[in-house]
Amino acid sequence: MGGHSHMNCWEDACYREAKNQKLEIEDPDAGCPGSDDGWNSAAKPNSDLVLDPTDQGEKIVFPWMGLVANIKTVVKNGKPVGESGSKLRDEFIRKGYNPMRVHALWDWKGHSGFAIVEFKKSWEGYRDALKFDKDFALMGCGKADDFSSLVKHEERLFGWIARDDEYQSTDVIGAYLRKKTDLKSLSDIVADGERKDSKLVSSLQDELTVKHGHLMEMETKYKEASVSIIELVSQKDAMIVSYNEEIRKMQQIVHNDFNKILVEHQRAKHELEARRTELEQSEKQLREREAHNENEIKKLHQQKEMNKRAILEQRNADEQLFNLAQEHQRAKEALHKKVIELQTQLDAKQALELEIEQRKGALQVLEHLEEGESPEIREMKEKLEEKEDELEYLFALNQTLMTKNEKVEQELGAGRKELINGFQGMVAAGRATIGLRKALRGKSKLSTEEAELWHLKEDREATVVEGVEYILRIWKRLK
Repeated sequence: MGGHSHMNCWEDACYREAKNQKLEIEDPDAGCPGSDDGWNSAAKPNSDLVLDPTDQGEKIVFPWMGLVANIKTVVKNGKPVGESGSKLRDEFIRKGYNPMRVHALWDWKGHSGFAIVEFKKSWEGYRDALKFDKDFALMGCGKADDFSSLVKHEERLFGWIARDDEYQSTDVIGAYLRKKTDLKSLSDIVADGERKDSKLVSSLQDELTVKHGHLMEMETKYKEASVSIIELVSQKDAMIVSYNEEIRKMQQIVHNDFNKILVEHQRAKHELEARRTELEQSEKQLREREAHNENEIKKLHQQKEMNKRAILEQRNADEQLFNLAQEHQRAKEALHKKVIELQTQLDAKQALELEIEQRKGALQVLEHLEEGESPEIREMKEKLEEKEDELEYLFALNQTLMTKNEKVEQELGAGRKELINGFQGMVAAGRATIGLRKALRGKSKLSTEEAELWHLKEDREATVVEGVEYILRIWKRLK
């Protein structure tokens, strides 16, 4: 029927109250609405009325509607007109009927003298409709009372609940009710509510079962992700410990090499100063003896010239050693700075990877718990993409630093090759400490034979510092 389109979901809550529902109405003072004979006096409770089970099979208009008749009209421009429905609604609200609205009925002739009273679409509205019907009936202004003989003599309003007669009528009242409402018995309304409740409970149980399955699946994935994260953190800690230990060893080796160079430089400087003092004393003695041998004098001058050149060479060597020390210090600082940068980038990379894994886990949880793509999920996806871009940048930066580190190592290797080339023309004596030894570089068929510095007495590879010290000792003996 046409009224089905106006039934909304509010019925579901109303149906739950249908069982054992008790409806209370009050007995107003004498007098009909619209008259002044006691209608405005306060209504007092008469008795509690319980709905008779035999009435539950009677057809009634649903949603609840009341009918008001004998509304005063006047003729204007050849057509009857009457008061607006809002005025009647306000009056009925004051009387305790609580209507939602009052709709005056008009036809092609004009105002019909009737109005439809709409009550709340709930059992509370039904109670108000019963009160409305009983009040009018008790005061002789109900449906059973004949108002046709009083219409022209009294301005009394008549009212009652719309039922099957009004719904089936062929006038403007029936047309309105068939368009807006349905005919149902109270037992039908209760049965419909129970049937809808049963379907709702079944649907909710099925949905709960599905949600529980999703939750268990998410818990399993969460546990797996947690185990993976714990393993990553353990691996990261182990890598950091190993990396720090290697850095400490490298710094200790560099520090020891630099100290050896300084000690050797000081010793060579003291020996040269002692030699210069010795030569000066010899010159003084020769002058005191007033040597007359010209050859001795020339030899002495030659020795002085050689000493000057040696002093000049030593100064150059001192300057080179000083430059070497400065270069060594700068290389040490640059290496330490790169080590710190690499460690910082490694920590940032590991932390960012960990954060990305956690955000991916959280994003998967939200996608399973929520239907559709919520603003929170979109925001989390955007942040995850930003973190992945940042991880790519850190990876590229780490590769750049590793390339620079390899370049420094290649430069140090070039210095070592120069030292090896210096040893190529030297023949290792029986007491030699440092020499050259042929060694295979590479694997399988691609290996090549190359010369490397070797500590002959300890049978191990010699450092660059040890090679420099050995050359300095040989140079001093040959002076």
